[in-house]
Amino acid sequence: MKHRTMLLALVVVSGLLYALPAVASAGVWDIKPAGVSFTATAGETKLTATGLTVKCTSNTTAGAYDAGSEQTGKITKLVFHGCTGPLGVTCTGTLNGASEPSGTITATAPLPFHNVTLEPTPNLEHKRGILITPKEIDNTFTSGLGHFASFKCAGIETKVAGNGIIGEVTKPACEEASLTGNLIFESPSTGVQKWQQITTEGTKFDLWSKTGGASHVTSSEDGTGTITFAEKVTPNCT
Repeated sequence: MKHRTMLLALVVVSGLLYALPAVASAGVWDIKPAGVSFTATAGETKLTATGLTVKCTSNTTAGAYDAGSEQTGKITKLVFHGCTGPLGVTCTGTLNGASEPSGTITATAPLPFHNVTLEPTPNLEHKRGILITPKEIDNTFTSGLGHFASFKCAGIETKVAGNGIIGEVTKPACEEASLTGNLIFESPSTGVQKWQQITTEGTKFDLWSKTGGASHVTSSEDGTGTITFAEKVTPNCT
């Protein structure tokens, strides 16, 4: 199920280092001040796979860069609201084995994230991104993929997993001080994320989903989030 998985979520080299390749200095960017916290909101997020589309009307996010870090951090909350699947049926998350409120899907957290560049220099000004990786490995998937979220539509469970998802940062610009930022996840075709690599090479980051007893298939996400920082931040892209 090529899910544009509900991961508007806005990667830290933690216990999930398996998901994050060695990032060369040219493959990262900094944000100042270090350790800044943030919240984020988004409108509709569309999650699509072959034969399945799930839409959530909004989502809310919270997180922070690690203490002393200008490149890595963790998303501590990622919740999707008003989620519906095929024929408008309500889709509801299952978190820690328990059902959530109707139409609500909560991602497993904390989700590590890492500032990455999407294309080699000299395109850093326009092509910066955030790589988000999963909290834990889900052994029901192959190749040690990590678990992002689980939900049921009309009683049928879908699990979303992967080794990571990359969104593009479009605001603030390099060296611009701002209290807000924008992060975009998009897929040019069903289940194919626009950005899958750091500096267009090396490890490919992708989402996978599995519905009922079917085999897992690649998945993707579309949505735009607005990030609000606790204080003004300035990206350093050199």
